[in-house]
Amino acid sequence: MQSILAVSRAAAKGDLEPRILGSCDDPNTKEVAACINALLDSVDAYVREAGAALLAAKDGRFYRRIIERGLPGNFKTGCRIINNATEAMKQDHQKLVDSEEQRGHLIRDLESTLQASGGRISQAIHHIRKINQGTKILALNAKIEAARAGDAGRGFAIVAHEVEATSQAVNRVMVEIDEAFSLLDSETQEVLRKVINREQQSA
Repeated sequence: MQSILAVSRAAAKGDLEPRILGSCDDPNTKEVAACINALLDSVDAYVREAGAALLAAKDGRFYRRIIERGLPGNFKTGCRIINNATEAMKQDHQKLVDSEEQRGHLIRDLESTLQASGGRISQAIHHIRKINQGTKILALNAKIEAARAGDAGRGFAIVAHEVEATSQAVNRVMVEIDEAFSLLDSETQEVLRKVINREQQSA
């Protein structure tokens, strides 16, 4: 009885290691000791397995499961509950990983698309400027020819003047477009950098 009392006190304090040892002539006392030892075995196994499985899940090792074999009744039920919860955690973790990968792909696709679009816009601006330079030269030549023609070239001179004015207007618009595009590109790159940095920090 002293051994039973000592082991029971230790278990009440959270020490699951001691067991009731020795033999006893009283069959009832002997059965009580055996039941207490069996209970301590089940509790100890459950606590160890549950702790190991939960620590593994915390570290992302969701494959670690509680071994249900040999555990009776509610202990086995508790194991199944924890194992089911671990499986749910694994699925949620995988969804999160997949979502992060998809966001990464979207960010890279967006960055690639913006770079390609920026390249096409820059190329278009370059071509328009070349055309506008040609227009300026054409207007200058037209003015020269109009001056040579004298009064006969007066109407031609008016056309040349309008072409030159249009060329200057186009040039002003192109400067504004170039400035706006540069600002847009800068702001877009800044947004992308912030998004990428946020993704890297959360990874």
